[in-house]
Amino acid sequence: MRPHGRFAFWSVWAVFAFGFLLCRWTLFDSVFYNVDEAEYAVAAQALSHHMLPGLDLVGSTKPPGIVFFYKAIFAFAGESVFALQVVGFVLWLLLLALTMKLTERLFPEIPLWMSALSFFLLANSFGVPRDFQGLNVELPGIVLVMLSFLFVTGERTPRRIILAGVLFGFAVMFRQSFAIFLLPMWFLFRPADRGEYVRLGIGIAVPWVLLTIIYTAHGGLSWAYDSWVRFPMLYAGDTGLFGFFEAARYSTRSVFLQAFVPFTLTAIGIGFAIKWRNFPVLVLTLCAALAVASGSRFFEHYYIQAFPAFALVGAIAIWQLKQVSALLNRLTGAFLAVGAIIALLHFPFWRYWDTSAPPRGISMESLDLNGLEIELEEFAMQHSTPSQRIYVWGYCPQIYFYSKRLPAARDYLCEYVTGYSPFSTSPRPYARPDAMQMLLDDLTRNRPAVIFDLSADEYYEYSFARYPITNYPPLADYIKANYRPAAVVEQVAVYTRAN
Repeated sequence: MRPHGRFAFWSVWAVFAFGFLLCRWTLFDSVFYNVDEAEYAVAAQALSHHMLPGLDLVGSTKPPGIVFFYKAIFAFAGESVFALQVVGFVLWLLLLALTMKLTERLFPEIPLWMSALSFFLLANSFGVPRDFQGLNVELPGIVLVMLSFLFVTGERTPRRIILAGVLFGFAVMFRQSFAIFLLPMWFLFRPADRGEYVRLGIGIAVPWVLLTIIYTAHGGLSWAYDSWVRFPMLYAGDTGLFGFFEAARYSTRSVFLQAFVPFTLTAIGIGFAIKWRNFPVLVLTLCAALAVASGSRFFEHYYIQAFPAFALVGAIAIWQLKQVSALLNRLTGAFLAVGAIIALLHFPFWRYWDTSAPPRGISMESLDLNGLEIELEEFAMQHSTPSQRIYVWGYCPQIYFYSKRLPAARDYLCEYVTGYSPFSTSPRPYARPDAMQMLLDDLTRNRPAVIFDLSADEYYEYSFARYPITNYPPLADYIKANYRPAAVVEQVAVYTRAN
């Protein structure tokens, strides 16, 4: 029976993996779908120069797991944006298998295809490629969480329990919100003796102890706390209470309109779990929803954290509905068919239904939706050497990555000095009171060969139009004293060193 069961599992997985390929194959393109990818890619480049994320480059709200992951990909495949998408696609297929396996382990009576279909519909029915084709922190993080769940729900040996903890610890190193999943992990782990809990705790602590040692050795522990605790809390809170609920309302409405089939199944499945008083499933689903809400902006890629839990309860719904009556069985089948059609059309026809979609070869996060950042990268390469640094006043890490030039300031996203954060409804004047002095110290020490001022580009999605350099007299005076206007590329003013 065992070989037959394994064949059944992987044959179902293969069918839906092919479905993923049908949905995503038109999206493979050597561009950054999400500006976050460029942010992590620049930090991965900087690792080669012994610059640590959160210490030598600040402004990212995420712990350094994603940067180390990008660095590993670049070490294997070169600094390839296309490689990031291939790895991301492989992770989607792995997450599909892990979701099927966890559902099978908790509910062996549910047919495999139900959890696979539920996950497939969630992953391909809503949003834009910016959120689901880009390799962001949620995807590798939730893969690690699911692996840890499978280790604690399977055969328990001391080694497997410690490994489950290590995987979970690394997951939190990708995004702080994954710590929320410790509660459902506890429910799945029960019953356990004290020794097993100790082993699990040791495993979780291991990655963070190693990271603490590294940052302590570089004198960066206080900066690590600032980057991964204080600043992310500012980021999460700067939408304000009204902005939080407005984002929740807008996102929920948009998501449900596009993916009404899988989310209806999720709601029905939660109802059955409540009826059965299945607390592990209910806690898992609740914590998944809290993880989505934790960033306060409800971007679609936040939902990736919840897909396995939502797919599990969606599978419960399909299973139960098909058993009620012959009529409801047929209606459920028709409902699933509608969902499958939407999923198979959603991403392949993205450039037809999304009027803001750029042509192939151009990033959705482009400065002007026409590749202006590539022109600026070429200017930087022509007017600097690889050993020199550049500085970008604005939120566009793509310029650093494509030019292969290191940022001349730790605040390379200009968030600390301006208080800027994307889509904030309650902006701050700065994120640190000493941010301007820190910026001037960095520029004086690193002497960037080129400075780009993006503040005149008001049509960029992450526009700095509210932050002209003239609003920051110390910076304006520094540039005036040490640089000369060299060019204006589109609306971007470019300065090179006067001497």
